[in-house]
Amino acid sequence: MASQDPPRRLADLRILTYLLLVLAVLVVVATLGGLVWVGHECLLAERIPASRAVLQALRLLVGGMGAAGIMLGLAAVIHYVRRMTLAFEPAGGDNPSAPGGGESAPVTMVALDVPDAAAGTEGRVGSQPQEEMLRLLREINDNSLLSEDQKRAKWERRREQERQAAIDHVEALARQGDFPSAFRICQELTDRHGQDDQIDSLAKRVEQARAAAEAKDVAEARQKVRDLMSISAWERAEAIATDLVRKHPRSDEARQLPDLIVRERETFEQQQRRRIFADIEKHTVRRQWKEALVAARMLVDRHSGSPEAQAVLPKLQTLEANAEIQERQTLENQIKDLVKRHRFDEAVTLARRVIQTYPDSPQADVLRSQLPRLEEKAKQKS
Repeated sequence: MASQDPPRRLADLRILTYLLLVLAVLVVVATLGGLVWVGHECLLAERIPASRAVLQALRLLVGGMGAAGIMLGLAAVIHYVRRMTLAFEPAGGDNPSAPGGGESAPVTMVALDVPDAAAGTEGRVGSQPQEEMLRLLREINDNSLLSEDQKRAKWERRREQERQAAIDHVEALARQGDFPSAFRICQELTDRHGQDDQIDSLAKRVEQARAAAEAKDVAEARQKVRDLMSISAWERAEAIATDLVRKHPRSDEARQLPDLIVRERETFEQQQRRRIFADIEKHTVRRQWKEALVAARMLVDRHSGSPEAQAVLPKLQTLEANAEIQERQTLENQIKDLVKRHRFDEAVTLARRVIQTYPDSPQADVLRSQLPRLEEKAKQKS
């Protein structure tokens, strides 16, 4: 194939196209003849049953039309290849009578890149798929003109180009921080090209970049976690630690950060429980039942499973009762103070609130009997 000149090859392609067209027509004619014969044997000679005749006719039709279609497709492809070859051959390349043509014309290699002048030829390319098809066809044409040594040299150049493109891609991935993908491509390069100083150096640079990025990420995450722990933002601190472990799963410092948060949170919560428990005891000793009840409820709500909460829980009902008694006594003293200062409207309002809030209390019973008198004095003053 490589020894043939372009005009001879183009003539062969044209002959092959015509041959395929003729064969396709013969196949169609033979198929039609077979259908006529099957119809004659079934309808006139009655030698073939109708069901069997229909099956044979379908087989003939599918096989014949399929074979003809394949031949027509091949003819169209060969015709297209010939047109593309004509479009990109030098002037006079397929015309023996043209100047510089004929048997003495040198064979010119077709370049891989499509020249701009080709846009106005018969093989004009208008879309991406057509450009790719054109490139492949031209490459096939190029390879057919190359000797074995030239093909081998071309393959080596392409292999080196692909290798360099992969190296550039690894360096770009390292700059973007996608170290797993960079290491994967380095391993693929080693598997494909074997041990190589350039690839080994590239892997070392990627590892150095990964280590530097890891150290920076760990330092920044630790600082953020410390700041968040100082304001008790434990969930946000845990989220940062989780992201760090996901980004650097092999880092010991990254894996230690979630454990540090857990320990610090447990220490903080233990200190909080002990402080609240101490406040409960302090208020109880001072008979500040309302303050003791607030602290006890806080301890039970926030740390229900802790030993401190379990110790306070049996005392909660007593604290509630004492806090209620203290509150009623406080309200009773306020009503007496308002009466002494002749602020009967406010005394009536507060008395009604005590009766409504604590209807079964001793204070409510006393105020029910005093409420009409207080209301009368409030009217007189107004």
